[in-house]
Amino acid sequence: MPTYVVKTLNLSPTVGYVAAFAAAIAAILLNPVAGHVSDRLGRTPYLTTIGVVLLFSIFPLFLLLTSRPTPAVIVIAVLLLGTLKALYLGALAALMSELFPPATRATGLGLSYNIGVTAFGGMGPAIMTWLGSFALIGELAPGYYLTVICILSLAALITIRRTSADCHA
Repeated sequence: MPTYVVKTLNLSPTVGYVAAFAAAIAAILLNPVAGHVSDRLGRTPYLTTIGVVLLFSIFPLFLLLTSRPTPAVIVIAVLLLGTLKALYLGALAALMSELFPPATRATGLGLSYNIGVTAFGGMGPAIMTWLGSFALIGELAPGYYLTVICILSLAALITIRRTSADCHA
C-alpha cells in the first residue's frame, strides 16, 4: 500500500504506512477471533462467507480509493480490507493444517503455503504493474488482481473436502 499510495495516488508515503499499520492492528486483534469463530461455525462455511464479503468489497473500495484519494479515505479503505483479510487469514491456517494427515502436515502445509505466497504474493507487484499498463485498468490494477485472487480462493474452498471443524460445527 505505501508504494501504491506514492506512485499511483501521488500522496505521501506516510499515508500508506499509517493505512498499513491500521490493517496490521486489525490483524493482530482479529486473527484469533476468526479462528475461534471458525471453530464454532466450521472452517469452510466461515471462510466462504468471509471470502464472498471480501469479493464484493475489493473493487468498490479500490474505486473509492482512486476517486477520493485523501488520507482519511485511504486509511479507512485499507482498514476495511485489512479487517476482512484478518478475518479470513485467522481461520485459513487452521483449515490448511486440517487438510493434511498428521504424518505429512508440516511438509504439506509448508509447501502449499509457500508456493501460494511465492506465486500470488511474490509475483503480485509485477502482475499489478503489468496490469496497470493497460489503459482500461490503470490505477485499479490492484482491485482487479485481488478480485481474481479472491475468486480463485473461493473456487479452492468449494473443491476441498470437509474438515473436522466443519463436521463438529
